[in-house]
Amino acid sequence: MLKAGGKPVAAGAPVTQEKGFAQPAQSTAEAVNLKGLITQVDTKLATISIGSADGVKTGMKFHVTRGDEFICDVLIVDVDIDKAVGVLELVQQSPKTGDNASTNL
Repeated sequence: MLKAGGKPVAAGAPVTQEKGFAQPAQSTAEAVNLKGLITQVDTKLATISIGSADGVKTGMKFHVTRGDEFICDVLIVDVDIDKAVGVLELVQQSPKTGDNASTNL
């Protein structure tokens, strides 16, 4: 094809990228397997001994255990470099300082 002026028109190329297959995210909390300790407990909040330097992010869920016993979950709402604070969920017993907190049971 020629456009006005006698010059050829450039060949068309699609602007839509080819579709690929969806890939699962690799950085889930289960894949990270973080472990820390409960360092402070308030009425509805708990502080854990690890923070952003260890890979903790807001929204992560930690399972609190004492020995082989499940105590509660902690949903992280605030993260500092060396500690994180979360809201207590699924409370079976009140957590205590020194209880284990991990992303995997």
